[in-house]
Amino acid sequence: MVTISVIGIDGCGKTTQCKLLVERLKDGGYEAMYVRPIYLLINLLPQFISGKLEGCSLISPRQISTSSAEKSKRFNTLHMFRKPVLLFFGFFYILITCLLLKFAIGKDKIVICDRYFIQFLYDLYGEKAKLILRLIPKPDIVFYINGDVDLMYSRMSQKSDRDIEKNYYNKVISFFKEISVSNNFILINASKNKEVVSDSIYNYSVKYLESHGGFI
Repeated sequence: MVTISVIGIDGCGKTTQCKLLVERLKDGGYEAMYVRPIYLLINLLPQFISGKLEGCSLISPRQISTSSAEKSKRFNTLHMFRKPVLLFFGFFYILITCLLLKFAIGKDKIVICDRYFIQFLYDLYGEKAKLILRLIPKPDIVFYINGDVDLMYSRMSQKSDRDIEKNYYNKVISFFKEISVSNNFILINASKNKEVVSDSIYNYSVKYLESHGGFI
């Protein structure tokens, strides 16, 4: 299995570029598949359950890191209990998902990951996520689409994403930048047009695959 991930804050074009990469790799004769690792296990549940869980704020790490202290007493009590639960189970959720991808769903395929778990870990553990990252399997290639926060905001299609304060996104961008060198992220400029970004990601991916005998 070869794992290629595209990361960046909301509005950077991750999903678009992941789907374009899968399509182009398939056209080139590669067996590629698109996944959203954060939701992989949830999506294996019956649809009437997974649909509710995927959009549920109670199990969203982002809701932990962006929740206001001015919420109601009931919310703060719930927040107090759900945070340690997510901190504990979040790590094992990641490990199980990685094992499932490697030995079952993504076996003998090129797996294109929309996001991966880096922002998920930051939302759970903050700066300590740098340490946790060392303990989980890493993608073979990580493309980091980076750009101005205002540009990203203008591209966000979900109101829930636009409702989050820019300060949160600036912190995530700073975190990505801090870990980008040590984790060998491939930096992509979000201000370039979709086709140019797609060409950069595709060409680098194919070069990597060819240098490894076409597949690992």
